[in-house]
Amino acid sequence: MKNGPLELYLQRCQQEHEKQQQANQQLGSLQKQIEATEYRLENLLNALADDLLPLEAIRQEYGREEIKKRQLEHRLSELKQRQNVQPIELERFRQLLRQ
Repeated sequence: MKNGPLELYLQRCQQEHEKQQQANQQLGSLQKQIEATEYRLENLLNALADDLLPLEAIRQEYGREEIKKRQLEHRLSELKQRQNVQPIELERFRQLLRQ
């Protein structure tokens, strides 16, 4: 048997599987970072309520944390969109092999 579409498809499947595993790891990491950021935001609100820090310091830090959270959520959203890519269905693959 010569190398052809089947081998190329198998290689593609293996590459996609590896990408999927990496994406899953990144998703978990991003989710933990978002949770940590939310925790810091909550602590800042508590510090504000308890009058522990100057208002301006809290305002600046809160703004930085909000920006960081939005960036993390955007990256998380992009990764989830990439995960929604579906592999070629078996019947479609068989048709392509016949061609």
